[in-house]
Amino acid sequence: ALVDQTLPGRTGLELAARLREQDPFLVIVLISGWGQEEVLATADPAVVDQTAAKPLEWVRLSEILDKGSRLYRQRLQAGGE
Repeated sequence: ALVDQTLPGRTGLELAARLREQDPFLVIVLISGWGQEEVLATADPAVVDQTAAKPLEWVRLSEILDKGSRLYRQRLQAGGE
């Protein structure tokens, strides 16, 4: 899931925590326009798998999606054992 930090009525971190509760296998990427450092400082690694600062270049987005896809498959395999 690509989750923006700035959302109406809640933060992206709050949404990410709720998504994680509902699906522990889900890969969550928190995106922020405020800069990578602030997001990394506030993002709980138990909830958020990756962070990225906007604007995102296509190459960076592709890397995020590739890494997320691999992580999701690993989680599914480990959960099935």
